Amino acid sequence: ILLCGTGIGVSIAANKVKGAYAACIHDVYQAQRAELSNNANIITMGSQIIGINLAKELVKEYLSCTFDTHSRSMPKVQRIINYENDLISA
Repeated sequence: ILLCGTGIGVSIAANKVKGAYAACIHDVYQAQRAELSNNANIITMGSQIIGINLAKELVKEYLSCTFDTHSRSMPKVQRIINYENDLISA
């Protein structure tokens, strides 16, 4: 879980690390979809965008979700992983 003013800067920085999949979230739906549709292993939030109570709720929601490798989102996630691996090996 990473925080900065908007959540965007730390998301960009985190996504530079191989194997890091950061999603910037600011509402419950994004918190759910970060994991369920995108298999994000990092969430980022903006301290100037949301308050502490919402941040706690979003963390709780994100942690309650589990990515299903048999979901219809898996091919998309696999394409992202393959793209990353192609960049590394090039």
